[in-house]
Amino acid sequence: MNESAPIPPAAEGGGLIEAVRALRRGGLAGGAFWPGYTGLASRLCGAQAAIVLAPDRERKWKTLGGFGPTDLAALLAREAESCAGRISARAMSAGFAFEPASAAVPGMAHPFLLASALDGEPAGAFLILLMEQPVPQALQDLVVRMRLIADIPAAVLSPRPSGFALPELPGHLLEILSTLLRQERFGPSAAFLVNELATRFQCQRVSLGWREAGATLRMAAISHVEQFEHNTDAVQRIEAAMEEACGQGNDLSWPEDAVQTGAITSAHQALAGAGNAGRILTLPLVENGELTGAITCERREQPFGAGERSALRLAANLLTPWLRRLRESDRWWGLRLWRSFVRRAEGVLGPEQALLKLTALFSCLALSVFFFGTWDYRVELGVTLTTDRFAFVAAPFDGHILDVLAKSGDTVRAGDELLSLDTRELLLRESEAAADKVRFSREAEKARAAREFADMRIAEARAEQARAALERVRYQLSLATLRAPISGVVVEGEKERLLGAPVGKGDLLFRIAEISDLYAKLDLDERDVREIAEGATGELALVSRPDLSIRLRVEKIIPVASVRPEKGNAFEVRALLLDPPGSWLRPGMSGVAKVDAGRRGIYWILTHRAVDWLRLRLWWW
Repeated sequence: MNESAPIPPAAEGGGLIEAVRALRRGGLAGGAFWPGYTGLASRLCGAQAAIVLAPDRERKWKTLGGFGPTDLAALLAREAESCAGRISARAMSAGFAFEPASAAVPGMAHPFLLASALDGEPAGAFLILLMEQPVPQALQDLVVRMRLIADIPAAVLSPRPSGFALPELPGHLLEILSTLLRQERFGPSAAFLVNELATRFQCQRVSLGWREAGATLRMAAISHVEQFEHNTDAVQRIEAAMEEACGQGNDLSWPEDAVQTGAITSAHQALAGAGNAGRILTLPLVENGELTGAITCERREQPFGAGERSALRLAANLLTPWLRRLRESDRWWGLRLWRSFVRRAEGVLGPEQALLKLTALFSCLALSVFFFGTWDYRVELGVTLTTDRFAFVAAPFDGHILDVLAKSGDTVRAGDELLSLDTRELLLRESEAAADKVRFSREAEKARAAREFADMRIAEARAEQARAALERVRYQLSLATLRAPISGVVVEGEKERLLGAPVGKGDLLFRIAEISDLYAKLDLDERDVREIAEGATGELALVSRPDLSIRLRVEKIIPVASVRPEKGNAFEVRALLLDPPGSWLRPGMSGVAKVDAGRRGIYWILTHRAVDWLRLRLWWW
């Protein structure tokens, strides 16, 4: 990149304007154009470096030319290539774009990249400047300066027919635009514009009209007139001339256009007849296809030349967006908000952007359903199958377990053997008791023979005692094999835990549940207790068969909550199974139940948990 431009250095003011004119006339050609153009842009905007990028056929960015010291030029090239995609899209859309530099620049506190789209070929080319970050007012001035020279590449490099002459840009036009963009209110800006145009272009009177949304065009400013009445004949004649030009959508110059093109100029003729103006030029102000206002210039005799008309048209095109923004900022904030809403609504409801309209339509439908729709609300509860018909099998006497014939989960029938106890000690005690009975019986008979009646009574009593002990031992032997008292499922009793273990009389060995009267025990969280009532219906799905749903009906809600250490308090709910699916159901099976709680608003279903959480924590506010 070049340290200096191939064109003569130009100071601010007239010299810089002459340099712009020279470049427009084609003062540089071939490979010298882009270095000269970037050098002129740097001087015009006070930048330290500049570069021009354009996409090639493979959509890769290539450098057309640049300006600046070698180190800054290389740094700018790296920055430009890294952000070319996103900054070029914004520049092509709005005409300009800006963002802070991502890398530090020696000698600059806040390095700043300012980009502007360029007209003509190659398509997609844009200019990037590296400078110190300007204040907002200066930024507007820099954008205008860049846009004023954005058409130079197209004017110089694009092929032109023979005899074609580039229009001259008046030097004072840049001063008018720069000063106008520093204004902060619409009224002073409009007054300054018409006064400057009247002075610079030697007009007897310059008027600016502005059209509000959905309203007719009204006078906004008249040169060298501070206050005016809208209902006067003079103002209404000017407004009629503006409406006449706006209605035809073209610049109107009276009387030239009336003679040469046959345009309708009756309002212009009436305006000229009511005053001393012999020449009138009206320029409609248009932005994005929307008519926003018009400028009417009046002279006594001198006609408006082609160069003047081009300069005024260029000024109108550049200033219309800024004037509109100033006008919008002067409005009451409520009206600005309404206008913004109307513009967005027109964009959505217009003939284009079908995807956006469909998205907005579905969004509205979704919001309507969300706020006004209702849905069946179902409370989710944990569920366990259980029954009230249990049989407990306990140890009949102290001893040791010899064999275990059943375990948890087994289905048994009444009378089936469950467990047998070790009877060896009982058999010994049985033999001992039988021997005692025989011995005491013989002693009684011996005492009877000897007529020792007292000893006989004692021996008979001891024989009876031995007989009772024998019966007790035999009774225990009959209980040594434990049998199922009812038909059902063994829900407690593990073979590994019981086999060979010592037991005491009354120790629980088995628990058997009858599966004919199963019901569901639900855990109802206390935050949902107000949603469920007795008689409510629902469905449950078990872990063992999640594909199968079983209908249920709430029979009773136990009014006392139980504490769950991890999940909080819960109420026990008993529910009847309305259509048991088969004999495969077992007590203790678990799953999830959904109980109907009526219809609720969709917004309530989706938000009530969060709302209740906030209310619980902010109740004291």
